[in-house]
Amino acid sequence: MRRSGEWTLQRHVDGIRVCMRNRGNVEIGSHQVATGSADDGRWLVLESQAERLHRLVVTSGSGGLEYDWSIDGRSEVFGARAREWRDLMLTVMNGYLEVQDVLAEEGSLHRQIGAHHRHVSGLHRQIGAHRRHVSGLQRQIGAHHRHVSGLQRQIGAHHRRVGGLQRQVASMRASMRKVEEPTEEYAIEGRIRGIEIQIEEYDIEDKIREIEIQIEDYDLERKIREIEIQIEDHDLERKIREVETQIQDYDLEGKIAETESRIEEFDADRRIEEIERLLEDDIAALRRIIG
Repeated sequence: MRRSGEWTLQRHVDGIRVCMRNRGNVEIGSHQVATGSADDGRWLVLESQAERLHRLVVTSGSGGLEYDWSIDGRSEVFGARAREWRDLMLTVMNGYLEVQDVLAEEGSLHRQIGAHHRHVSGLHRQIGAHRRHVSGLQRQIGAHHRHVSGLQRQIGAHHRRVGGLQRQVASMRASMRKVEEPTEEYAIEGRIRGIEIQIEEYDIEDKIREIEIQIEDYDLERKIREIEIQIEDHDLERKIREVETQIQDYDLEGKIAETESRIEEFDADRRIEEIERLLEDDIAALRRIIG
């Protein structure tokens, strides 16, 4: 675990919890520790816990390395037995650091497989982007058609409005033939005259002319032609063919097979087993020291 400039490595083995914590660039060898100056905040902590907790804090002092050695929280003299414990702990923890390196290398190889998949997925997304671009242009053509259709529907609406008024006039004239009273006939003629005035004032020809001018000024054919030129210039089929060639040339299956072969040859499990087998005697010796 790494956090705020510190890292911790902890393992449980043979009934023992072993832990190494470090801050700063502390160099660790199999049987030696080197830290920076006393005031640079670097330190190293080694711990083992079974029936008892053994703990060593290593820092730099004016006279060299300083060791704060304790058992179950009680300070003890850092003597020969403690130095043997330290050397075994460094050997064991360095072994587990090697295990971490093996796992990291294996993880890197697995991430390469993911990277290959993401690269090809990115190329497929490029194809989708090209298709969406052309679809967007085609939707623009549809929008232009709908705009002009809307104007043409306005012309139809004007015709329907005037047609409705004219039908009212025709219906009223038909009803006049059945009227016998002059006063009633006069009233119907008044209503007819009122509708005819509405038709005259509505001025359908002027309204239609205005819309036809809008349609003409909109210049649907020019707009569509411009978009069709953009679609043609984009050359969707060529772009897709180029990306598909990149996908084919990338040879995803071949790259994955090659990486999987490297993972198999790397054989992380075997390497870790070898490291842990080499540590068995040191762990047994550590177990004898801590009781």
